[in-house]
Amino acid sequence: GGWGRAGSAGALCSVPARARGGGAGGAPAAGAGGPVGRARGSRDRLGLQGRCRLLRADWLGGVAARSADWIVANPPYVEPSEPTGFGVAEFEPGAALFTPPGDPLFAYREILARARGVLRNSGRLLFEVGAGRAAEVAQAASAAGFALDELRRDLGGVERALLLRPA
Repeated sequence: GGWGRAGSAGALCSVPARARGGGAGGAPAAGAGGPVGRARGSRDRLGLQGRCRLLRADWLGGVAARSADWIVANPPYVEPSEPTGFGVAEFEPGAALFTPPGDPLFAYREILARARGVLRNSGRLLFEVGAGRAAEVAQAASAAGFALDELRRDLGGVERALLLRPA
């Protein structure tokens, strides 16, 4: 089956909705109360309260070791100098969009540094990536001890999602 383009809340909730057993955990960045509320609404509408735990954390900091079957992340990947699509900047908070200047992989490295310790042995990490950045993120993941299971394109043909597992 395909993966839809529904943002990290939709992607997070699609994992326990489609998988048997286990659950999923999300860790929106600290200070991102809005995304947690939207993810909670999606989870509750799908009846996944018992299978999808939502956490508010700072790049997985403070998340218990070996506590997640899945990590689903749509971290900031747009550099401040890059253009955004129509309406994107008007509807998304800057902290959810923009990386530190000159460091488009910052959030990925932060998550990758902690993900192996948070994931259970059979866990998976699903990243949304910016246009043209899939190879860079896959390389950073490999350096952090992850193997690429699958790469998916969005409806526009852009390499957009990486499914990773501990190597």
